[in-house]
Amino acid sequence: MSVVGDALSRYRSQRFWIDDEGLLQDRGKRYYRQSAPAEYTGPSEAGVLAYADGRKVISGLYSGDTLWWALPGPGKWEACKAIRKRCSLHKDNHRYIETTSKWSLERYTAPGFRSIGRGDWWRTYAAEHFVETTWRAHKKLTKSEIKWWETIRYGIRGLLTVYR
Repeated sequence: MSVVGDALSRYRSQRFWIDDEGLLQDRGKRYYRQSAPAEYTGPSEAGVLAYADGRKVISGLYSGDTLWWALPGPGKWEACKAIRKRCSLHKDNHRYIETTSKWSLERYTAPGFRSIGRGDWWRTYAAEHFVETTWRAHKKLTKSEIKWWETIRYGIRGLLTVYR
């Protein structure tokens, strides 16, 4: 086989090649060695979740690739058009918030106003249902915590990562 510079060196691993006389040659069937899968020696899922203790990790929040511990925030609520307290999206986790206008509050809470009946008949409320948990940054991970984080398998990291 003639080698012109390094042109043919990248093709030497191929099964077939053409010799100097222009004939197609066969090197034979290639066998590839199967490498044994590496065993995971990092922390277990239960250990990681116990250490996190309800916290999650946010990456690159303010600048660069810094990692932050995140604590659960107040949550995200969405207006619900529930009829008779029945919502087709969620059956639980509803709340009712007051939507009385500022004008009504000023007028009906003024001195001398007498309410008829129960007293709060002029107040209005709207139903909301819980959509998702929000997370707020708490503090940066220390250097030892970053080393610990890098030893965790990606499948377990996904349980603790907050995606923005």
